[in-house]
Amino acid sequence: MSTSEEVSKRVRRARNRFFRRDDFEGSRAAIEKALSRLVAEGELIRVRNGLYWRGVSTALGMAPPNPREVVRALADKAPIGPAGLSAANFLGLSTQVPRLPVYAASGAVPDVERIRIVRRDGRRGEARRAARLTERDVALLEVLDSWEDVVELPAAEAIEKLSQRLRDDPEGTDRLVRSAEHEPARGRVRLRSLLTTAGFPDLANRIPAASTTYVEERALAPLLAALT
Repeated sequence: MSTSEEVSKRVRRARNRFFRRDDFEGSRAAIEKALSRLVAEGELIRVRNGLYWRGVSTALGMAPPNPREVVRALADKAPIGPAGLSAANFLGLSTQVPRLPVYAASGAVPDVERIRIVRRDGRRGEARRAARLTERDVALLEVLDSWEDVVELPAAEAIEKLSQRLRDDPEGTDRLVRSAEHEPARGRVRLRSLLTTAGFPDLANRIPAASTTYVEERALAPLLAALT
């Protein structure tokens, strides 16, 4: 069987999965030619250079991949999760949906059309990777960092919702604490406050405090009405 036939056979048998050139044996030119032909025939979607998607065929064409799965495929095993309004919506703190889904990824994740990717590099990204954060963990940290811009619920309701999530997921709470050292100061301050409210003062004390009282007050201002 030729390379072209082998590529076509494997792709047409698949459903809801990504393909890369390295998934096939044969010459690079032959594989790329076969993949390009399948894209032209509507049997594959080219997500970006080197990454293809085989979805379910519908009357409107090939069903595209979920943005979350695209980012996950590009990030390999690095932690990813919603950011900005996408994170607030994911956690039930807002009904707003951004025009483009926004995802935070630790490390060098390439750009892709119709998805906004924010990169968490350096020590912040390293800490998230070391703690093996889940998608929900990342979303919570991202919401705490951008609270005043994305949270739609009243502060008291939002705090109780997040506090209950912490109580329901002790392992996740520990992951957040282990990764928090290199988060921005406002996020650390808010996580410390949230942990205390949720009944975990010892865990809150493991997170570095803000460098000044002014920084702490500014970070807590959007939450104060609910905490007093």
